[in-house]
Amino acid sequence: MGNRAWHLISIFIALLLLALPVWYTWFIYTNDRREMWSWGHQFVATFFSVGIAFAIGIWLYALQQRWDAAGKRKQLRAALIITIFDIRDLLKDENIKTVPLPDGSTEKVLLTFLQPTIFEEAMRSGLFGASETFALSRTAALIQLYNSKTQRLLETYSALETRSSEGEVDDATVEHLRGQIYAVQDDVQQIVTGCENIMKSWSFKQLNEALNEGTEHDREDIDPKVELLIEQFQLRVTPPGYKAGVYTKLWEIEDNIKAGNQGAAHTLIDDLIKEINDIPKTRITPEEEQALIKTANDLREELAGDQGDTPSA
Repeated sequence: MGNRAWHLISIFIALLLLALPVWYTWFIYTNDRREMWSWGHQFVATFFSVGIAFAIGIWLYALQQRWDAAGKRKQLRAALIITIFDIRDLLKDENIKTVPLPDGSTEKVLLTFLQPTIFEEAMRSGLFGASETFALSRTAALIQLYNSKTQRLLETYSALETRSSEGEVDDATVEHLRGQIYAVQDDVQQIVTGCENIMKSWSFKQLNEALNEGTEHDREDIDPKVELLIEQFQLRVTPPGYKAGVYTKLWEIEDNIKAGNQGAAHTLIDDLIKEINDIPKTRITPEEEQALIKTANDLREELAGDQGDTPSA
């Protein structure tokens, strides 16, 4: 059924609703004129009471919608400010890495992947003005562009490493890679500026509300029962996570022994044994624990043999 048909049906129903009181009024008038005053009084009272109730209902609905929109805006601004601070933390100068190029030179670049999801959600919500929506849209686009350029840069660098080992890299190729690095770094600065522009589009009150909303959970103490439940669940669904740290420390000890750093190696061995003893018994078997401690003591004996002085284990 088309829109025109529904329009005609709506007109018919509206005319029918208007015709009913008119017909009833005519019926009263022709049959018992003494009831006209009572009927008219009731009709006017009902009309105004229904009209006032309808108007109040619309006003309350609009007010509720306004409150809901304000609350949603506050939550989105809180999520935005958390995301912005997280992005600024990821893009700090401390995270910039020095990358060797195939021609022997080096360049500094910051490679990471950023999430534009909250910017896109806030933009699609329709709750912000034109300036805020523009800033959100531009920042989301810059993040997507940065991620795309970072992915291409990693692919180019990986391919050039392979070609460099075969001696097939010329100066033009290296300059192309250098240009990609500069483009990524330029996007980093533009993203930081975009995040600043989003916050600058807010009033002091809006920014303060977002900060308070975003940090409210930091003031709440974590329920110990929640921590215990998480730990128990994690132990059931994830494999023991101690091995990576233990074996990394074993490799560090071996490296220090090879390098002749006996003092550092002794300290690492003591830390390793303490770490092994601190592993919860639910995450390590007695056999594994004894094997790791034996390995640590073997390294201590090897270190003592190199020094010509065997200390007690």
